[in-house]
Amino acid sequence: MTRSLLTARFGLAAWYLTAVGLLFGIRALTTLLGGAGWELPGTGWRSVWQLVVVAIVLAGLAAPRLTLPAVGVVGAMYLLATLSELVDGTTLVGAIPVDMRDRLVHPLVGLLAVAVLLVVRRAAPRAAATDSSLRAPHDGWPASRRRWRA
Repeated sequence: MTRSLLTARFGLAAWYLTAVGLLFGIRALTTLLGGAGWELPGTGWRSVWQLVVVAIVLAGLAAPRLTLPAVGVVGAMYLLATLSELVDGTTLVGAIPVDMRDRLVHPLVGLLAVAVLLVVRRAAPRAAATDSSLRAPHDGWPASRRRWRA
């Protein structure tokens, strides 16, 4: 595959993962360093959730074959969190407190993941059609030279 194909298919997904990883990584670390509470519900448990997300993000950024699945998992986690907040608007899983900022961030992160996956899915066939390395295999000669070769 050429670099342009990788950029077209995974560039947007990698940027999404980077933004999500930075957002939740910084928020989790500042919460933990500021003295997180471990009662139920407690901010320490929110930090644990966010660090799990950061671990998924890092796996997706480290291995290109995991980039799109990582976007899907993070998106699903936050869409499920959004649905959970509709039932109980104060906590997630009885351990993670939900505030007004979470009610904005959770659906945004989930819906952005869906948008990224849809854009990447639409871009993949077009990028593949323009990438000569994905066409029928040949002997390494450009098409214009093949007819002259004995």
